[in-house]
Amino acid sequence: MNKDSVTRKLRNKAKELGLNYNLVLSKFFFDEFLKLLSNSVHRENFMLKGGMLLTYSLGVQNRATQDIDFLVKGFPLESAEMKKVLEGIIGDNKQSDIWFELNSTAEEIRAEDEYGGLRFHIIGHLANIRIPFSVDIATGDPIYPFPRVEKYSTILGDNIELKMYPLESVLSEKLQTVLARAENNSRSKDFYDIYAILKNKLEVINVKELKVAVSMTFSYRKTEVSKDEAKNIIGHINDDSLIKERWIRYQKKNPYANGIEFSEITESLNALIEMSM
Repeated sequence: MNKDSVTRKLRNKAKELGLNYNLVLSKFFFDEFLKLLSNSVHRENFMLKGGMLLTYSLGVQNRATQDIDFLVKGFPLESAEMKKVLEGIIGDNKQSDIWFELNSTAEEIRAEDEYGGLRFHIIGHLANIRIPFSVDIATGDPIYPFPRVEKYSTILGDNIELKMYPLESVLSEKLQTVLARAENNSRSKDFYDIYAILKNKLEVINVKELKVAVSMTFSYRKTEVSKDEAKNIIGHINDDSLIKERWIRYQKKNPYANGIEFSEITESLNALIEMSM
């Protein structure tokens, strides 16, 4: 897989999807890392979540990310141990044209709450192309239903198998964040993700499992809120001018959010509350 062949295919894919070439190039390197993980002895320990999971679920044209998030089970969340694991994963690469470089140190992340995590910085290489990205590794929240191994199609059409974080848990965690932070929520991506999942993946959401996931997440994060209180919070969010200003900035930065009125966001939030609480 040489540089000219890869870049030609990626430019064609970017044109086909109407996307920026650099976004597609980054997705390619993410996928190559995930291919290594899928072939490693550690693949059962890593559950894909976060923005990369939503890129897989919604399509790269509907959700972009700059990093890869995992929930990890079976390892202590300890920097030296996780570094060895990641070195083992990227060290298995038999394709000399594409290789990965791991930074020697990790950063602690999510310091603003009680759920810990580590961030590792990686550089993907293909000839003179260098694409830096981060791998975020966390543990903590209960997962329901249990993550399933699913087929994952790369940007160039390769099929691999990865353990995926369930969308029911994704929705439960994002709803808890929205309600707990209320008008102080600066994460417009939480609003978009709830809207996009309900718009594009509603048919695969198991409502019974969603209710259990919400109950478990809210209990674990010590969040007590009734359905009426939740809807009242959404009403305040809908009336908050600063949140709407942040939403407009998010749309300008992320073209896939263009054309979505904030009233559609709050309608989705209320629909999720009705489904899950």
